[in-house]
Amino acid sequence: MRSALIRHRSGGTKRGKKVSLKDLNMSTTKYDPMSFEEIQRIKENKYMDINNVNNDFSETDDMRLKVAVAEARNRMQARYNEPNIIWKKKLKISQKTIQDIEEEMITRFGRPRNFFKSMDVLTSPLNVGDVVDLSTTLETADLAVVAELPNSLDDPRYTFINCYGGIIFASRLKVKLRFPNIYPHNWFNNIILNEKTLNLAERGINPIGKPKFTAEDSLINSSTNSYFEHALVNNVDNINKFETFIIPSIPSRILARHLSNILSKSWEYLPEFNSKLELLHNLLQSSESPIHLNIFQLFHATKLIDLNKIEKEVNKIDNTADLIQYYTKLSVNISKEIGTDNNYNTLVVGKSIIGELDLFEENDLSSFYSLILSLRKNSKLYGGVNNFDPVTYFPLSITIFPLSKVVETDLTVDAFKENEGLFQELNNYLIKKLQNPSNQEVDQIGHAPFYYDKIISLMKLYCSSSTSLDPTTESFLMKILRNLPIYNDKTISTSTVYELLLKLHECAKIQDPSEWSMDLLKPYSGISEKADFEQLHYDKLDEYYFSGRLPETNDFDNVKELRQDLTVDVNSDLTNKHVIYCIDDKGAHEIDDGIALKKLDNGSFKVYTHIADPGSFLTKDDILAKIAFERGYTSYFPDTATKPIEMLPRSFVDKVQLKNKTGDKDKKTRTMCYSVIYENGKVLPDSFDIFPSYANEFVGITYDEVDLILNNDPNVLRYISERYRIDPIRIKKDLLKLYEISENLNKVRTSKIDFKFKFSNSLTKVIKDEEKENLRLIFNNTNDESHETKNKSQLLVSEIMINTNSMVAKFLSKEKIPAIYKILKQLPISDEIYAQMKTLDQNSISDTQKISTFLSGTSYSIIPSRHEYIGVDSYVTVTSPLRRFSDLVIHWQLQSYLKNQLAEEPGVVNTSENKVNSLLSEKNLSYILLSLKSKELKINGTMRKSKNFYIFKYLKDVMTSKSENPLLRAIITSKPTTSGEANTKLVDYGNINCLLKSSAKFSNKKIISKLESLKNENLNFFSTLKIGDVVEDCYIEDIDLLSGDILLKSKSY
Repeated sequence: MRSALIRHRSGGTKRGKKVSLKDLNMSTTKYDPMSFEEIQRIKENKYMDINNVNNDFSETDDMRLKVAVAEARNRMQARYNEPNIIWKKKLKISQKTIQDIEEEMITRFGRPRNFFKSMDVLTSPLNVGDVVDLSTTLETADLAVVAELPNSLDDPRYTFINCYGGIIFASRLKVKLRFPNIYPHNWFNNIILNEKTLNLAERGINPIGKPKFTAEDSLINSSTNSYFEHALVNNVDNINKFETFIIPSIPSRILARHLSNILSKSWEYLPEFNSKLELLHNLLQSSESPIHLNIFQLFHATKLIDLNKIEKEVNKIDNTADLIQYYTKLSVNISKEIGTDNNYNTLVVGKSIIGELDLFEENDLSSFYSLILSLRKNSKLYGGVNNFDPVTYFPLSITIFPLSKVVETDLTVDAFKENEGLFQELNNYLIKKLQNPSNQEVDQIGHAPFYYDKIISLMKLYCSSSTSLDPTTESFLMKILRNLPIYNDKTISTSTVYELLLKLHECAKIQDPSEWSMDLLKPYSGISEKADFEQLHYDKLDEYYFSGRLPETNDFDNVKELRQDLTVDVNSDLTNKHVIYCIDDKGAHEIDDGIALKKLDNGSFKVYTHIADPGSFLTKDDILAKIAFERGYTSYFPDTATKPIEMLPRSFVDKVQLKNKTGDKDKKTRTMCYSVIYENGKVLPDSFDIFPSYANEFVGITYDEVDLILNNDPNVLRYISERYRIDPIRIKKDLLKLYEISENLNKVRTSKIDFKFKFSNSLTKVIKDEEKENLRLIFNNTNDESHETKNKSQLLVSEIMINTNSMVAKFLSKEKIPAIYKILKQLPISDEIYAQMKTLDQNSISDTQKISTFLSGTSYSIIPSRHEYIGVDSYVTVTSPLRRFSDLVIHWQLQSYLKNQLAEEPGVVNTSENKVNSLLSEKNLSYILLSLKSKELKINGTMRKSKNFYIFKYLKDVMTSKSENPLLRAIITSKPTTSGEANTKLVDYGNINCLLKSSAKFSNKKIISKLESLKNENLNFFSTLKIGDVVEDCYIEDIDLLSGDILLKSKSY
């Protein structure tokens, strides 16, 4: 298009000629283009000088008007029209109107979806075209779409377009919710334009795009260009050193309209979803325990509710008994439809394993987002909506709070509202308790008010951070603390409440508050009567078993006729017998895997992986199986004094685990056996075999002992030989050959992995002294030079187990047996970033951090898919069925398949003895998969908080006990922000997340330009920090014990 600053063909800019608005209208008058130099000459003309007394101001006004309008058109042309022309040309779009352009895009690239699939949530990594929410509150709910992937290794920010058509630059850590694969990828080709390509500066036009500062933007007012606008107002002279980006107005308007439509529909549906969630809470909750549902079950439940129909039917009922019966029936029907247990009027032990879920079902996007908004609004009834999975960016697990607890809290808060004197009564009692810390007798402090225990319970729930209290209840707790003299001028947080509980002797001196979590449901913690009852069932079994009062039940065996006998006569020479090495940590809770080696006549070797076989003792209807499914995993606390929450009872584990049975040398132990032949350092693919077996010769040996034997320690070898009466030469040869095989497996496997990690520094154990209030932390720090030597045993075991799991996955896939696969897909990255990543040193902590910024985490699928981190095309886990329910499920699937294969063989009579639990379908496994994934998220989240609590407690004790704050090492994990902050991890303390803040001093005026702040010398230096940089001289400025916040500062930055 022509320049907006033009001159008239007939007379140019003749002095004295009146210029009307009509003359300036490009649509009615023809003009020649005018160069930027001509514009400047006109503006420098004396007639434009308002201080020249000789000017004819009527002409000057006309000329200024002409120039102003022309310049406005010039700016419009450069800023809006030209970007659209460039964008249309690159995409070869021929249409002119927005509506026609959109139709052309749909025809050529595909139509945006108004739905998403649950399977895509689990399996699709964050990518262009995904719709996301960058907020976690109802008030700030906003949608955006991923428009561009990061294009630099030093800048992991994605480019988002929000529902106003504005640009946001943010890392994936800012994504709080994601709906995958909504827009076709090609819609975003060439959609983000760098304004430098428009040559605006040469044309005297200021840019208007979104600045992409070296540091990362905060998400405050992300829909505006406030940084840039403030720079203009304050005449900051370095604007052009920042790159600015724009979206052509045509695609911006199309996307903004789409996203706004989704958002407006979601808000339109919100009242209906609020009503449905209130009703569903009454139907699905349990008075005995919080209930955990996956969010797709809850969404399905909302679709089953017809509010109008229910209202009509309820209005016909005229007595309470019939009304209760109606709601009971409704609860049973909905529970059955969504595949969960009916908790309406009964205590359910465990969790039903037989449920169904269709992961390929299309979920309406606006309806689902409305459910998310409604869950945020109803935080008093439901929890977990903001606890999103960092891999899927989705709140997979929802907690339904017991109505009895909700009502109890409301009644307590209302009572205090109606009677302010209760605050004073409680305050007086609390002060007495605080003033008599060593004497808590009734005669000294008086009787506790009747509501005291409820207040303490509420405080513990608040400290556990497993749920966010509604504003009214939180304000109520804050007021209680504010009334106490020791807190009336302090900032109140969860840590303050925890401190009060300690002072009141309402918890142990070093009490981990995560044990009060509604996510974990720890037995006997006062959170769940259901969990207490289930643990009582386990405890009784243990009591009977270990006292010898539990009868043997070895007769039941799902696959008895398939079991091969690999037992040996323990009194005979074991030189050539089937010896199983069970290598584990000292004091391992369960021994569920072992390895055996056999040399074949042709010189090749057969390796057997023996796995404990609890599945053969259980059916899917057994109480133990249902409780195990509800727990999902064995949960290990970092505190060694705290008993783990075991998936299966200790007595059952003791019975089925791989160890020589005391007092009965001929005792047979059932195993699932997986074997494969190794020849010339390679696996023979067709040699893989699966069969149930009996075994009885187990050599229990620790990782440390194996390392010492492999490093030629004769004392340990002699000790193991004498203990198990096995020739030491046999032991040494077996372990050396197994290690050699494992090394070869590792080389082959890792050759298929692009990026490998050798660094780990997580907290493994906490040893605490309650009396002295001391903590000792043990980390599995692998950042030392001797790591490779020390962990030969780890390599030996892990590689054989990985190979077993991957071979089983291939078998399942080949035979089309439904299974739960573990997958890890690499995040989509640009070719430039991939090339940069390949040049990094993977033995460097700094470079490893850079690489990890662009890697995803593990997820689950019912479809076999590649596991990038392990380097295999498909992967399941079968090696830990005593502590991982998914492994037990795969055992069931394999046993069902083997049993069915046997039944189909010629001459085999298909009797009741040959019948076994049928194969679980894909829909059954989808239900199990999401239940286990949800449980895993809750366990991992709670255990992460638990570890952080102990690390924070230790650091706080160190910080307060020493005269000088100790210096710490921190690695930068995000780009520094424009306000002088960067996310970091403490290298030597479990890589816990911290915030490093620049030591630069800032003014406290109303608004400080972040651009102007960049002029500060310290902040400029701080902003040069890059992801992966290690800051060696950090110190703790502030620490909050429970919120997970550590504020660091550095002496150098």
